[in-house]
Amino acid sequence: MAPSSSNVETVVRGPHLDGAQAEDRPNRFGFSDEGALAKEIGSKIPQGMTMSFLPSPGMPIEGLELAVAAYLFNPSAKQLDILAPNPHCLANRESLRSLEPGKMLTRDVMILVAAMLKHNSTEQQHWFLPSTFTEIATRRSPLPQRSLKSIAEDFTGKVNHVSKIFCPVLLDNHWFLTVVDVKHWKIVYLDSCRKKEMLAKRRREIVKLAAFMEELFDDDSWYTEKGLERPIVTRFEWIELHPPQQGEDRNDSGMFVAQWMITYHPSGTHDVEMITHYSQMRLAVDLLLLNHNPARENVIVEALEHWRSYASAQQSKP
Repeated sequence: MAPSSSNVETVVRGPHLDGAQAEDRPNRFGFSDEGALAKEIGSKIPQGMTMSFLPSPGMPIEGLELAVAAYLFNPSAKQLDILAPNPHCLANRESLRSLEPGKMLTRDVMILVAAMLKHNSTEQQHWFLPSTFTEIATRRSPLPQRSLKSIAEDFTGKVNHVSKIFCPVLLDNHWFLTVVDVKHWKIVYLDSCRKKEMLAKRRREIVKLAAFMEELFDDDSWYTEKGLERPIVTRFEWIELHPPQQGEDRNDSGMFVAQWMITYHPSGTHDVEMITHYSQMRLAVDLLLLNHNPARENVIVEALEHWRSYASAQQSKP
């Protein structure tokens, strides 16, 4: 049985960089990673429990977070179970397991990252758009007009209030990030694997995105009142930053993009030095435990049942 929500306070940690101090955020249901559950679960995997992605020694994932990670990365569990329902993506266990080292982040997970950031944002100055927006803008997706309307309703606001628009782009099985700085009329290009032979093709995608935005934002419905200045996005200054690059044998482009979006919002910088196993597991746990996930209570209940089935079996052994 899970602890009663009537007598246990709930706290989970928000998204952050490796090594950054977690920010405690109250939840609306009763579980606690700091109290009884932390003591019960601890930091060690029960004997006999298998995980497709194991925490490294010393990784600060423990208590409730460790139980949720064990539940997510259980290779014997049903891979098509939806763990974070969202109308814009299919966030099942199979997709979320793309956060395992060596795997490429799926578009469903990237969309869920955008939804998490949108939900947990305390202001409307930044928009975190799903990758489907870019697919529509560059005409690589046959999504109907109602999909664009749904994206606008769930991920955007008024153009005259926005400062930066974060647009993850998936092209040829590689992720890069375009940041449209509406306030300063700049387009920032971030890529963890810059290749000369690919730059022209990636730039063309950004040009298509800029032209689409310019036309889209010419409509009065995007503004709080008529007659306000329209951003001429195709004339924005092009800024190519030079962030740390992933290794040739790595598949971290999606994680770099996710971390750039997560860390830029509060800090105003793109200081992501490298992708670690901790940053991957940290994101996996946050995607299931934070407020954007309407199924998080169910996830916690099932994670605790899974954990206790192994812990009790270990305790019963002579």
